[in-house]
Amino acid sequence: MSLCNPHNPAGRAWTQEELGALNDVCERYGILVISDDIHCDIRLSDRPHIVLSCISDDAAEKSFICTAPTKTFNLAEVPSATISVANKKRRNELLVAMLFQARASEIAPRNARDLMFWPLLLVAESRHEAWLLSHRNEP
Repeated sequence: MSLCNPHNPAGRAWTQEELGALNDVCERYGILVISDDIHCDIRLSDRPHIVLSCISDDAAEKSFICTAPTKTFNLAEVPSATISVANKKRRNELLVAMLFQARASEIAPRNARDLMFWPLLLVAESRHEAWLLSHRNEP
């Protein structure tokens, strides 16, 4: 199952109860969840962002949490996404699949151009809270 957390485009963060109910259904039917949390810093309410894998051990075992600073800081060109996978077996399977895909596509290793993105990411993350607060109340 694919989950967008918080919801896009509404910016609505899911509640602990809603995520728990979703987890119960997924547990009952053996469903894995890919949670797109890329908008986790951009919410249109004061409701906190709750990561699905944090609500229970069961949820952590079945979830793949995808994040990136690209939406928050408008850094779409920066190759910086992450996938957090608590289940070691599934994490290793994902790594094998990614390596296979990279080889199958003959993707070249990262080049020197990509090194310039690290300072940009460090600056964005170090000023994270102030930048978000300054933009959250804009019309």
